[in-house]
Amino acid sequence: MKVEVGRARIAMMGRMTATGGTPDARIIANAAWSWFADAKREAQPSASSDAKRCQIVAAVAFAETSLFERIRDEVLKPMYSELDKYFPVGSTRRVLVKWQTVPARLLQDGRIAATSDSRKSAAWNQLEELVPFRSSLLHGGVSRPKSTAGSVASPPLPSTEQLALLVHD
Repeated sequence: MKVEVGRARIAMMGRMTATGGTPDARIIANAAWSWFADAKREAQPSASSDAKRCQIVAAVAFAETSLFERIRDEVLKPMYSELDKYFPVGSTRRVLVKWQTVPARLLQDGRIAATSDSRKSAAWNQLEELVPFRSSLLHGGVSRPKSTAGSVASPPLPSTEQLALLVHD
């Protein structure tokens, strides 16, 4: 039997009997692929600036959420108590830092084999470009005034020109 509540799915099979100890059921929500679908939906060739802003936020959210979910599901599997070791609750580490430090720590702890350096890929370069845009979109930087005479110290980020130049894949 599957129970779906929004995007969370609960799979239950058979009967469970507890004979000692404390039962510990885990309910897991997966959001990464929903973020991916959001980003893809907004990535139309004729997308407006509004759609591109949504795409940036969704793409970076996908990158961060997919890192967490893949580590949870493929590396740590049922050892969820170790999630806090790699993803401390309340941490404000930036997504780019997580993509650098979490795999390095997993490698150091013997949880994963050595992998190629993702920072040398085209995807990494795109993520490095999108993260500051996402932060600026969410924290008001995009609303900064723009001056044609260059008299404003910090222009909006991303600018309307930068949004227009974003390539859709």
